Amino acid sequence: MAYVDETGAPTDNADGGNPDRRRGWQWVMVTAVVTVFVQDLSRSGAAAIELLGNAFGGIVVSDRFSAYNHLATQQRQLCWAHVIRDLTAIAERPGVSGETGLELLALQQQLFVQWHQWKDGTIDWDQLQQSCRPIRQHFEGTLQRVVDLGCARKERTPWAQTVRTCHKLLQRKKAL
Repeated sequence: MAYVDETGAPTDNADGGNPDRRRGWQWVMVTAVVTVFVQDLSRSGAAAIELLGNAFGGIVVSDRFSAYNHLATQQRQLCWAHVIRDLTAIAERPGVSGETGLELLALQQQLFVQWHQWKDGTIDWDQLQQSCRPIRQHFEGTLQRVVDLGCARKERTPWAQTVRTCHKLLQRKKAL
């Protein structure tokens, strides 16, 4: 398992490779054995591949950033800290968005109650899967309901932001 992320970082021109002094990116990959940092001028799929290598065979925990979309679905786990941040942003919006965000956060909390019970040995793996199935179905159903309600293509409202976030989460539902 590898945890990856990237963040903007100032990049100097000490090696002559950045004469325009463009903003750079600090990439990180953390495993149980090693932590790797890569400084790059790009925030792209190519930079993600440089970080992970072409033959990475493990599971990558990441945010929803498209640079990681080259990974097979079975190799990708969305970082729940990032997902919770997205759900909190939805919950803080007015109207139906806020109500939907609160519903999704409540479902997320139910999932984690089950996960913690598995982690502390209160339930076994099969019980965890069985108890999470209806929660997951409700979570995905809520995302789908929002996407189905939709918004105008170039709409820039809180609701449109909610629809787009739910759509992106639904696209990666197998990585949740």
